[in-house]
Amino acid sequence: MSLDEAVRRAAPITDDELDALMLDAVEAELREAIVTRPVRRRAPRRRRRLVPAAGALVAAALAATIVFLSGSGGGTDRAWAAQAVRVAEAVPRLLIDGWTVTRADQFDVGTGEMQFENGVRRAELSWRRDQSLAGWVRDRGKSTRALADHAVLGTTARVFEYSPRDQTALWTMDGYVLELRGPGVEELLGRLRAVSVDVWLSAMPASVVRPGSSDRVIDEMLVDLPVPPGFDRAALDTHGAPRDRYQLGARVVAAVSCGWIKTWLEGAARERTAAVQALRAVERSAVLKAMNREGHYGEVLHQHVEAVATDGTVVGGKALTVAESYKDALGC
Repeated sequence: MSLDEAVRRAAPITDDELDALMLDAVEAELREAIVTRPVRRRAPRRRRRLVPAAGALVAAALAATIVFLSGSGGGTDRAWAAQAVRVAEAVPRLLIDGWTVTRADQFDVGTGEMQFENGVRRAELSWRRDQSLAGWVRDRGKSTRALADHAVLGTTARVFEYSPRDQTALWTMDGYVLELRGPGVEELLGRLRAVSVDVWLSAMPASVVRPGSSDRVIDEMLVDLPVPPGFDRAALDTHGAPRDRYQLGARVVAAVSCGWIKTWLEGAARERTAAVQALRAVERSAVLKAMNREGHYGEVLHQHVEAVATDGTVVGGKALTVAESYKDALGC
């Protein structure tokens, strides 16, 4: 049954009943997930868990010394800064034989996620440092069917099934809990291989902005964005960390939009009018148009722009004022 059909068949709920539900924490987690990870339009699928990524934005002010690594594709050199190499040297560097990395989010030593594709098949590999495997196993066991354990890279993975075409596997390696989710996950476990820093970084997709070009990309994104009073361009520096282009765009748009919303909340009539006009311009910007082809950040922003323009509310599980919702929703 499709999600739309399930909703149509569901019992109705009144506004009073909805307001009584304790949804604030769930709403905050969902809003954060929308900000930090694009919802890919090509083949959306139900996700069991939304991974908060506020702590995954790299803030370490490391020296931007460029390290040149020879890539595995055609011998073309790729430039990576010290932070990228630090991540690659710390985390389990795994690739799936015959599959292509198409996305890399929350790219940090502590937590990260990569998406692989092979034709129409898609899988996600994530890592988390200093966490309990038992806790993740208990969480997955609540809404899945346990399958037989499976060997992976010299250890054993716990395998669970959401549906025949959606399984997940959990195991530990080098102080990290790893999770591989996708169709036919038992087969994929056998195709995982550990690779060198050189090969792993070179496998990153073109959508990941290289550290050497991130400042240029940020400046390009800002070209048609009206910056708010007190805007701090330096706060957007990535300090050498690789960034998915969508995530980088979300950071840039959030910095601009949140500044204008703050102006609208605190300003006099003239400042409030200017803020509305600026936010409309943000909605027409090239960076947001590009993001709209991949995910739903623009839709969340539009809700807040309309609420600002009409002095209205933002509808979630319950109506929220702009002041109550914009920081969590937009990633300020």
